[in-house]
Amino acid sequence: MHAEHGGQDHGVHVLHVDRAAAPDHAVDDLGGEGVHLPVLRLGGDDVEVAVDDEGPGLRVGPGQSRHHGGPTRRRLEDLRLESCTPHDLGAVLGGRPLPVGAAVAPVGRVEADQVPAEVDDVLLSEGCGVECVSHGTTLSPASSCVRQKVWCCHPDGRLVRWRSPVVVFDVLGPVQVRRPDGPSWTPTGLQGLLLGLLLVHAGRPVSVDEIIDALWGGLTDSRTTHRLQTHVHRLRRALGPGVAITAEGGSYCLAAQGCDLDSDRFRRLMREAHQVMASDPARAVDLLRTSLDLWTGRPYQGLDHPLLTGEAERLEELRLCALEDLHHTEIVRGRTDAVTAELPALLREHPLRERLYEIQMLGQALTGRRADALATYRKARRTLAEELGVEPGVRLRRLEQDVLDGRDLSGVAPAPHQAGEAVSGAADGVADPPEAHVQVQQVSRPSELPGPPARLCGRTDELALVDHAVRSRAGVIAFTGVGGVGKTTLALHWAHTAVNAFPDGQLYAALGGFGPDAPLPPERVLGGFLRALGLDSRELPESTAERAAMFRSRVAGRRMLILLDDAATADQVRPLLPGTDHCQVVITSRDALSGLAVTDGALRVPVRPLPTAESRHLLTEELGGDAAALSPDTLTEVAEACGGIPLAVRLAADLVRDQAADRLQDLLAELRAPDGRLGALSRRSGSGSLREVLARSVHRLDDDAHLVLRRLGDLPGHSHDLRSVRVVTGLERRAAARAVDSLVRAHLVDRLPPRRLMLHDLVRDYARELAAVQDGGRPLGEAFAAYCEQQLRTARSAQAMVTPVDHQDPRTVAPLFDDRASAARWLDCTLETLLATAERAAAHGPLDFAPQLSALLRRHLDEHHRHDEMERLHRAALRAAQAQGSPSGEDTAQHNLGILALRRGLPSVAREHLRASLEIAERIEDDERSAASRNFLAGAYAAERDLGKAVHHLQESIGIYRRLKLPTVIHPLTNLATMRRWTGRSHLAMPLLQEALALAEQAEPADRPRYRLGPQNEMTAVQVARRDPQGALHAAEEALELSQRLGRWPKASATLAWRGTALWQQGRTEEAVRQIRDALDLAEAHQVSLGLATAHNGLAEVFRDLGRLTASEEHHRAALEHAGVAWEEGLRAHRGLSETCRLTGRVTEAEAHLAAGLRICEAVDHQDTADLRRMLSAG
Repeated sequence: MHAEHGGQDHGVHVLHVDRAAAPDHAVDDLGGEGVHLPVLRLGGDDVEVAVDDEGPGLRVGPGQSRHHGGPTRRRLEDLRLESCTPHDLGAVLGGRPLPVGAAVAPVGRVEADQVPAEVDDVLLSEGCGVECVSHGTTLSPASSCVRQKVWCCHPDGRLVRWRSPVVVFDVLGPVQVRRPDGPSWTPTGLQGLLLGLLLVHAGRPVSVDEIIDALWGGLTDSRTTHRLQTHVHRLRRALGPGVAITAEGGSYCLAAQGCDLDSDRFRRLMREAHQVMASDPARAVDLLRTSLDLWTGRPYQGLDHPLLTGEAERLEELRLCALEDLHHTEIVRGRTDAVTAELPALLREHPLRERLYEIQMLGQALTGRRADALATYRKARRTLAEELGVEPGVRLRRLEQDVLDGRDLSGVAPAPHQAGEAVSGAADGVADPPEAHVQVQQVSRPSELPGPPARLCGRTDELALVDHAVRSRAGVIAFTGVGGVGKTTLALHWAHTAVNAFPDGQLYAALGGFGPDAPLPPERVLGGFLRALGLDSRELPESTAERAAMFRSRVAGRRMLILLDDAATADQVRPLLPGTDHCQVVITSRDALSGLAVTDGALRVPVRPLPTAESRHLLTEELGGDAAALSPDTLTEVAEACGGIPLAVRLAADLVRDQAADRLQDLLAELRAPDGRLGALSRRSGSGSLREVLARSVHRLDDDAHLVLRRLGDLPGHSHDLRSVRVVTGLERRAAARAVDSLVRAHLVDRLPPRRLMLHDLVRDYARELAAVQDGGRPLGEAFAAYCEQQLRTARSAQAMVTPVDHQDPRTVAPLFDDRASAARWLDCTLETLLATAERAAAHGPLDFAPQLSALLRRHLDEHHRHDEMERLHRAALRAAQAQGSPSGEDTAQHNLGILALRRGLPSVAREHLRASLEIAERIEDDERSAASRNFLAGAYAAERDLGKAVHHLQESIGIYRRLKLPTVIHPLTNLATMRRWTGRSHLAMPLLQEALALAEQAEPADRPRYRLGPQNEMTAVQVARRDPQGALHAAEEALELSQRLGRWPKASATLAWRGTALWQQGRTEEAVRQIRDALDLAEAHQVSLGLATAHNGLAEVFRDLGRLTASEEHHRAALEHAGVAWEEGLRAHRGLSETCRLTGRVTEAEAHLAAGLRICEAVDHQDTADLRRMLSAG
């Protein structure tokens, strides 16, 4: 940080307090004979702040200060820094409070030429500038190391000691990790995603299952937990000391202490700005601009996961809110030029945000440009009509009318609200009984809110959005969501926190929109409201319109809160709106209330199910001491069974509490079963039953919507599209779309991109119950076969664009997608549904669905490492083939399961499947399949170190392919070359690879790239083994280019690593390290074990050559960890570790690694067996 030099002083003035001048208690606090106190200018006043390095704070007694430097200095009088408030200090400063975040530390006298660096070294200023006395220049918030302990003004009003953060995390853009005393670091790949997940939940535990699902998409095996532990270990090491990632109860937690997260700083600055917005607009603007300066791009940029995407979207919405607050506050200050200069670019970027148009219109009108303001309104109206098909909201329309009427708009900008006049004089006589469900109090200042909810879990983003909307004068806010999701709890919680902002009272009505009885008519609600406002029942008008008009008159000019709970429709609510932005209306409803948003400017706040971590937290809170009876994993499992619905969580907690210890496992088993959890959560009879809550939502559906809900509930999988709805219901397109819209408005179905429909788990359970009762037996019937055919047709079209199978011309498949990206999105979003459909079809028919789908998706799933999904699909295909009595289908399924087991490092499992495939192929005389099974069977034997059988099967496979004259002989030729290299006989590998490449050149032009890829990959490794780096680099160049072209880049990590080793062999060490690190990142991102082992071994060899023995050892050990059945990389690691241990004098350890390597060599008849035996015997 640099500051312009100005003024005549040569340094920052200091105050010296020594033992002779200070009283005993002050000297004791000082803890030494004297201290120099820096003097900084805060808001125009010279403030002397004394700070010691270790003690609790300095007390300066009256008259004990020594002043050097001008009569304007003020004494701190008799204050203790650790306990005084900004208000106390403000009295000393002439009524000016110390700005939040201002801080100083003892640095002694600072010379003028040292000010920028020195002050930057000790100054923490979050959102406020601090002027140096000598310069009169505002110093920006510290950007480099802040090493000393300082005192600062905490937002809650205390002066506290601040210690510099150990690590600063930047997530408002590309994720970066910064240490005050070191360079920045950008995490990538899985490590970056892991860090992102922990940061989103900073200070809160994240379950291991949730992390694994995020990192590997549920693709788990026996080593997944160990891999996660490895990633956590590496992340801890990368973050360094002082940053704690704790493991407890099946969860990991990034401790917030000692860390500074820029998104938290952004939120803090926004809160501070809102606190001073009315009293000090200039300060609010500074804070808002400082908060926005923290942004460098899209939050969590470069990390792709739905959880991070959701957090990024929430932060982005808050950023837009901050921008809107900033420009509105600038208008308060009269700086309309600044607003009108910045708004056009914002509107181009966000053309659908009505508040930006409102601010622009207000700025234009306040500067006399009313014609421009009206033009802005017309533009807003045109844009909203074209893009959304809606009219502008009520606030924008009202502002347009004010401009047309020539109203004075100077009072439109936010200002402290004044309490309206109290309506006095309650009506005489006896009041009628209160209207049903309306709480009425015969006072002119009603206070009708029910008590606050016992607890609220999460919902911080929803609350922040509502706070912003209220500040923006959004007069109507509607919480919408499925029954039981916690809308009323959220609304009541917010209402009780904001009650002091509504001095004229609160009105409350339970509208019964989805209760057991008919919804409450608006005229009855209005009657209750009017009596609560002091009107005699005898004076109530008869018609709804008259009551609504009288209600609007009674609340005009008053600052009131009106909470309308459980609204049925927009029509029920509309007469209850006060017609003034002085009142705040909060609505809850299971309906989307879209009409209210369009015509009345209501802000809809969707209330969605809680994430698993927050559901578990709520469950733990509800259970209290009973939570100890459940393990952390069980708590998580119960929370997941509740699907994020707080009502279900509370019901589950009641069940656990009421259950005898010996019956607890039965209850948990019931909650785990999809067909049992709804029954368990509905044991409580009456309105508290979860089934009853869902029934009330479903009761209001029309016949078509009811039919669609039942069919969606009975369809396998989680998400579907409109085409599927039409196939299983027989509804024509418009009717199906209308029915789906009804379900979406009722929050029974969610719309997901791209154009997917998803039922919540508990809603699906209920819909399935309805289908069983109302449709009987198998409600889908023949429609399921048509549905399967439609799914196959769509999958075939998507697969043809994303991963064309061999010899398939995509033009022969009906195109249903615009481009490859949309086809890939469909496959990704629909995969779970396709698998569930295959499993049902394998059990109940049509039996040909699973085998066809298995053939379609095998390569796509393999290339994306979706191993769990592959196994589910291939096993479904196997069951279907066995049910059909189809040997060829069974052969294919066994073959595919064997290849999958090889990919997962399970050679014995692979061997059993591939031998079964080989037996069937030979029985039905399918020579081509026999050759293919032998090729892969060789891989299983090789992984088990039985090289004799592996080579036998490869030679048999080569013979069959040659007899059939098929180019696929290239595959066993390449694999045989690999076996030769693994056993140290690279000279025997070269002729095999040369033959394979020559055969590839004879293949059809379209097939040549995929036939050349394998041999060129292996050629790279063989040339490295032969110490021919130039030949290796030439082979790697073509192999990597082919990998890119064929979409096989995820599998190119081993070749990248071998290329790095070739560069090292040429003496290009820096290039080599960069290349191998790239290979490591690629292998880590796609969890390619062989690539990880190869890259770690490559780095280890380079580092040993450089004399970095510790790093070399770490990488060889990592290679051992990832090698698994890739014994050739394990052998390479053992030999490297033996050499490293020898160089560091650890002879016994070196011999142990050499012995381990010798055992591998003897098992596979390695060329170097005799050499290792001789080395070991020589010691």
